[in-house]
Amino acid sequence: MKTRGLTWVLIILGLLITAALITPPVLGASDKLMTIKNMKVSVWPEYDDSRVLVIYQGEFKDGSIFPQPVAFPVPLGSEINQVCALKPPNDEHLCQLYDTLATSDALSVSYTLPIPTYYLEYYWDGIKGLPEKSFTFKYVSPYAADTLELEVQQPLKATDFKLAQPYASASSDSLGMKYYHYVFNNVTAGQVISVGASYNKPDAKPSVVKTQGSSAGGSGAGGAGGGSSYSIIFIGVVIMAVAVIGFVLFRRKPVTAPVRVSRAESRRTARTEAKRIEARSAHRPEAHAPAAVPGPGTGVVFCSHCGTKLAAGAAFCHACGNKAGGSA
Repeated sequence: MKTRGLTWVLIILGLLITAALITPPVLGASDKLMTIKNMKVSVWPEYDDSRVLVIYQGEFKDGSIFPQPVAFPVPLGSEINQVCALKPPNDEHLCQLYDTLATSDALSVSYTLPIPTYYLEYYWDGIKGLPEKSFTFKYVSPYAADTLELEVQQPLKATDFKLAQPYASASSDSLGMKYYHYVFNNVTAGQVISVGASYNKPDAKPSVVKTQGSSAGGSGAGGAGGGSSYSIIFIGVVIMAVAVIGFVLFRRKPVTAPVRVSRAESRRTARTEAKRIEARSAHRPEAHAPAAVPGPGTGVVFCSHCGTKLAAGAAFCHACGNKAGGSA
């Protein structure tokens, strides 16, 4: 019984572990094609690093189908910094576990997105030249998108900043950083969007100082690849389920099967016990032996205490030592 219970515990535990370790399917596994409602791609060269900081941020349409596996391309050699969901209303970063798959010209970052809003951040080493610098950024949209905005930031100390493609608008922030905006409508899956820039900058010092644990996208972000709250909850549920199942099965006492004895064995046992009692009785001395009486007409004298035949004229019994008590 206990062996069978242990077997079931191991089977259930194996199924739960298998379910937890199965890698979410990549894009295309879903029966329903997903579309992005709006997306913003930020390209910030030498912002807080000597490389280019790139940020993907957006929201999928039809939030009722989530959680869903998603995948986004990044340039080869990129350093992934954050792979998250953005929880409204304050854009709390719920960073997720992710997988990467290298292709001939890009790196695909895939993960399970629990809600329709997403955030992905990485560093790309795409800047060439010194002091005349240039880069060409290319984004291949994995999904159709109603609206996609591309933003290029000019490094704070850069001069003679030029873009290869005409931009739609420009803006600046309180630090004096300039931003150039492109807008693309009705983007199709697989559509290539690229932008090239050149500028003059004699060093590789970033525009702002990177603080430890900070994120360009806002506060509350965890490190890339860190466990999400959903993963922690799932693992906790698995551990509790296994503990409860093990407690119930191992606490149950095994039931002892009744011993069945045949009639023949019962009779043999009874006879054996009767003989054992009879043997004990035969060896047990009597407390009071019956008084011996002389046999009628025999002239033989017997001991009145133990009944032993006595020699004629004997005053004491040679067997028990008592005084002879009877005569013929």
